[in-house]
Amino acid sequence: METPIIVALIAAAVAITGWFVVDRLNRRREENKEERERVQAARVQIQNVFSACNRRALFTRTHAQLDHDAMFSSLDACRAKLQEIEPNIEAEDHQQIVSEIISQLDSIARLQKEVAAGQVQLYDAYDPINQVKLNIIGLLKKLSKRSGVPYNLPPSPTEEVFFTLEDANEPPNSQTTSG
Repeated sequence: METPIIVALIAAAVAITGWFVVDRLNRRREENKEERERVQAARVQIQNVFSACNRRALFTRTHAQLDHDAMFSSLDACRAKLQEIEPNIEAEDHQQIVSEIISQLDSIARLQKEVAAGQVQLYDAYDPINQVKLNIIGLLKKLSKRSGVPYNLPPSPTEEVFFTLEDANEPPNSQTTSG
């Protein structure tokens, strides 16, 4: 009589162990799924940063042959979009890079105000604006490298021109990059 009880206990132990193993595997699958979803959401936020910055106003070297008001308006819209995205970026170092990009765009806005107030001639602001644009491009490359999200924007300023806000907001033609 003891044998059927022992067999029943062993069968119960095997069933309980099997249930625990299956439960643990299911939990691990769910954790992996949640991690994949978190990583994908983080990638989407970085792609949103690249998308917000993918505009001629940012990638075109500042010169006399473009609409400066359109450039400033487009860069301001870019800054506003990045300010919306930044709090949603989970990784602290990625968020810091985006914050630096916003700061660089703020410096262009300050230059614009100095030009509007007559404190600086627009022509004299070209080089500082172009340097800030180069800084932003460098930060975008850094963000790409740190996040592992490919950077598919021009690696340097372009020589494109634009005469409207719509044109300034358009993606740059990456084949027209300058050194």
